[in-house]
Amino acid sequence: MIKLFLKIIAAIFFELMLFAMSYIIWHHQEAFLRAQSPEDSFVETAPLATTEDRFPDPVLAWEEKESKEPLPLSFELPVPFTAQAPYGNWNEPWQNFCEEAVILMTARFHDGYTRQTIPPEEASRSLLSIMRYEQKHLGYNIDTGVDDIASTLKGAYNVPMQVVSNATIEDIKNTVLRYRPVIVPVSGKLLQNPQFLRGGPVYHTVLVIGYDDRDETFITHEPGTRFGKRYRYDQKKLYNAIADWDQRLGLVSKKVIVIPE
Repeated sequence: MIKLFLKIIAAIFFELMLFAMSYIIWHHQEAFLRAQSPEDSFVETAPLATTEDRFPDPVLAWEEKESKEPLPLSFELPVPFTAQAPYGNWNEPWQNFCEEAVILMTARFHDGYTRQTIPPEEASRSLLSIMRYEQKHLGYNIDTGVDDIASTLKGAYNVPMQVVSNATIEDIKNTVLRYRPVIVPVSGKLLQNPQFLRGGPVYHTVLVIGYDDRDETFITHEPGTRFGKRYRYDQKKLYNAIADWDQRLGLVSKKVIVIPE
């Protein structure tokens, strides 16, 4: 009888040990899999970003949003940022690189770029490359209007763009809700940005990445200042400042924007 009892106890102990080992293996299976199958390596053109420098979710390019829910009071796209002077040197040619900066940010977002900020080395190299493209294909690179911006994005980055005439504040919001950033050409001095020297440039461009109706602002990437990441402009002030640039006529008061197709 005692032998039978001991056999039962031994069998129960053996089952408990098997259960414990199975639980440990299941709980740590991810670590075991990593040890057996290391991740594939990959090469980046710039150093890897830290966890804090990456967006929490993957960036989706040109996603259509359809919902029966009311439009949100605020919305923002995870577009990577660069100032037009990545290293803080505002001499030429960086002083006139606002258009190149919005082109670069739009192209990176379109390609699914996952950094919040484009590293200065990468941004500088790309801005100079855009300048060379403009000089070759446009014959100039300073003060490029909406048509030039659209053609450069298409030609240099294969991002199809369209110019929208008679644009409204609602057009800008609806475009952002369709997961598309909006390039806005403006009379720089009408923005009254306190970060601008001498009242700001005559002609300027900003990238609208979101809006917030709670304080009636547009959320922008303002390339004209190192503080321009997610910079907020009053919606009416930004809209009233919209103006295009003509190489013969100069600043032209037209409510035009450049958006991805």
